[in-house]
Amino acid sequence: MRWSWVTVTTLGTLLLALSIWTSIPLALVLIAQILIGYGTPIINIALVTLRQKLTPPGSLGKVNASARVAIMSSLPLGALIVSFIGENLGIPTALWVAAIGELAILCILGPALLRVR
Repeated sequence: MRWSWVTVTTLGTLLLALSIWTSIPLALVLIAQILIGYGTPIINIALVTLRQKLTPPGSLGKVNASARVAIMSSLPLGALIVSFIGENLGIPTALWVAAIGELAILCILGPALLRVR
């Protein structure tokens, strides 16, 4: 079940990248945003639950705070990188870099996360 939410969000990102080369870009962007908007909160809930399950109770506050700082700090960095790529190489390239990056993370970390019980 956890795998499907990440897949839904990744599919949304891929559809967003594909929307550039179709005759119905608005429809694909709309579907992509629905998939991303639907999958992202569920992934966040699953990640917090996983973190709470794996962390000893005495360290939970520190681990959650560290995770939030790491996640929130990466957002401006990612925006900077993708906007740089979009400005210099074009928006289609930036969308494909985002989609391929998300797919790579899914392929690399997905199997390991599925083994956690």
